[in-house]
Parts: sequence; C-alpha cells; structure tokens
Amino acid sequence: MDFNKLIARVKAILTTPKTEWPVIAAEPATIADLYKNYVVILAALTPVATFIGAALFGTRIPLVGTIHIGMGALLTQLVLTYALGLAMTYIVALIIDALAPSFGGQKNPVQAFKSAAYCYTPVWVVGILNIIPGLGILTGLLGKVTGQLAADHSEQPRRPRRVAAGLLERGGQRRLFEGANLVP
Repeated sequence: MDFNKLIARVKAILTTPKTEWPVIAAEPATIADLYKNYVVILAALTPVATFIGAALFGTRIPLVGTIHIGMGALLTQLVLTYALGLAMTYIVALIIDALAPSFGGQKNPVQAFKSAAYCYTPVWVVGILNIIPGLGILTGLLGKVTGQLAADHSEQPRRPRRVAAGLLERGGQRRLFEGANLVP
C-alpha cells in the first residue's frame, strides 16, 4: 500500500476532479483492490476521529450539556460505524450499477464501485473534523459542498433526468454516474 499514491489521489479528487475522473475511469482495478488500497483506509477516518473526539471531549447534547460515554460504547460505535461505511460503499455501488442503464450508461460493477468509492472521498476527509465535537456538525455541510464542487467540475454534461442522482444526493454523492464516466 502506497500512502503517497493514496494522498495524491485524494488531493486530485478534491482539487482537480475534472482531470482526475477520466484517469480513474481508464485505470484497471478490481473491487478487492479498491477496498484494500482506498476504501478501508479512508472509511476509517470519520469513525476514528469521532471516537477520539468523543473520548477526549465528550458529546454535547443541547439543553443537557456535555456527557462522557464509556469506552465500551465508544468502541462499539467505532466498529459499527466503520462496518456500515464499508457496507454502504458497496450498496451504493450496486445501486449505481443497477441504475446506470437508465442514465444511458452500461452496467459495469467495477466502474460503479469506483464511482461510489471515490465519490465518498470528500465525506471521509471532512469527517476528520469530528475529532472536535463542535466542528463535527460542519461535516455534512462541507462534505456536500466539496462533493458539489467536484461534481460541477466533471467533464460530463448535465442530464435532465436527475431522479436517481437526487436519491443518492447525500454527502457530496450527486452526479455519481456522470463523474465516473458511466454516462456517455
């Protein structure tokens, strides 16, 4: 596993998505390699940051104050959040693959998984803010903004049919199909 390559990919997706998406679409990959070299690492950022933030600072509940959750509950939350993040990446890829023909694309499980995995990048990176509980609330907003910026710089034309993309619009996942070159 080459962390320099991982960091370069993350930086390119966030800063130059217009040039990075064609590179991603053209490179050979397998779902197992994408999981091992990308998803497993980045999907851990948000749960680990949340764990550290909650362990150090506690969890603030409006009108109640700050509470400290036990280590057992925090570890359970970490493991479940991480496992669900890994599973959701695959589930979103299945949805993309199933809906690709309705957007004029072709069914291709690897391309669909690339799209799901790389579109989660802004959300995973911004999830680091959860290390400071007060900043964690910005995670969703910043993930959506960075994802939208990435989508707006895609080379693919906008499509009038946005029903499926609208269903997947969460945390910067808008226009998954166009971003991964699943649509001609």
